[in-house]
Amino acid sequence: MGSFCVLLIIWATYSSCFYYHTLDNVSHESVILVCFLNVGLYVFFTLFSLLVARPPIHPRSGLLQRIFFRFSKEDTIAICFCAPAKSVSIGAPLIGVMWGGGFSNSFQSLVAVPIVLYQAEQILCGQLAVILFRRWGTERRALEDDISDGDHSLIPVEEFHGACSKA
Repeated sequence: MGSFCVLLIIWATYSSCFYYHTLDNVSHESVILVCFLNVGLYVFFTLFSLLVARPPIHPRSGLLQRIFFRFSKEDTIAICFCAPAKSVSIGAPLIGVMWGGGFSNSFQSLVAVPIVLYQAEQILCGQLAVILFRRWGTERRALEDDISDGDHSLIPVEEFHGACSKA
């Protein structure tokens, strides 16, 4: 039921933009500016969440380790995808509440244009982020696999030195 309601909100927002010809009434320069701002916001929120989830600081004291907690790579990737995830399902009700009182429906759909564009750009940027985060996440797994495979074939140092002295 919840997914249906979210889908209904998204559909209503998109259909109001098309019904009132909002996308036709907005200048091309404004759309380009909004697109660049949206991509910038997505990149900023992703990088900020990456720095918060895995700060580049490796403190030695216990107090600083609690303050600068580092999540695992898997958790960091999940945080980086959740942090910039702003959608029409959040923005459309806010527009209705904030602008619904004395403004027309066509004005509300005009205010929703950045959110509609952000939804599409979020999908595009997310697809690019999947490639980068997959590479970053599997880098550690490959290293762990090499180490775990090598553990079975390692000879303890004492046995190695003992075998060399007998030979």
